[in-house]
Parts: sequence; C-alpha cells; structure tokens
Amino acid sequence: MTKATTVGALKKVEFENGTDSFATAGYFRESLGRIGGGVILKGKATPETQPSGQLGVTRDKITGSVVSSSGRIFNRSKTAEPALRVSARIQLSFDFSQVQRHHDTTVRRCVAPAAPTRSSGATGPGSSSPRCAPAAR
Repeated sequence: MTKATTVGALKKVEFENGTDSFATAGYFRESLGRIGGGVILKGKATPETQPSGQLGVTRDKITGSVVSSSGRIFNRSKTAEPALRVSARIQLSFDFSQVQRHHDTTVRRCVAPAAPTRSSGATGPGSSSPRCAPAAR
C-alpha cells in the first residue's frame, strides 16, 4: 500500500463471522454362517441287489447391518460497529526472474509490422505478417 487516507466515517457497518462443523460416523457389520454335511450308505444284500442311500443337511445364515450417523453444527454472529472509510492506493509488483521453463518450451519474440510509409505504401519484405526472431530455448 503506497498511500491511505481517511475520507470519512460510517455510523454502522455489520460484520458477520462464524464456524461450521460437519461430522459423520458409521459402521458396517456382516456375518455368514454355513453348515453342511452328508451321509452315503451302501450295502449288498444279494449279488443281484445293491441298496444305497444318501442323507444331506445344509444350513445358511447371512446377516448384515449398516449404521450411519451425521451431524452439523454451525454458529453465526453479527456485530454492528462504527467504521472509518479509507481511500487507499495499492501497488503490486511481480518478479518472475526465478521461474524456470520446461525444457521443451519455445519462446519466440515477434514484432508487429510497421505502419506503411506515405511514400512507398509498403513496409518492406514480410510486411503482411509479424517478423519473428529465431526461437530461443
């Protein structure tokens, strides 16, 4: 800031401030129970007969649950205060001298063609397009 001057006062300026908070929590539970079994019986009463049998049991149980909870808290306040009116001049400057270019970046400096002279009406060779210096790397 190069110059700041008070130019007046305001009776009331309203300022607002506050906070926001958001949180969520939850869990996921899953279970699987499986029981399986089987029995095979085989026997021969005579050479011509062959009795056989099978017994099997299977049981599945699958349960799942999801619990999720979230909450938000916010706080706001407003304050009215007298304030000064200030006129200020701000000057910004940027220094890009330490910025490095990518190795494939090509910089070309081009000069726009000069305005035609009254006597010739032309600006010389290449007057229809800008003249560009060789690419600098």
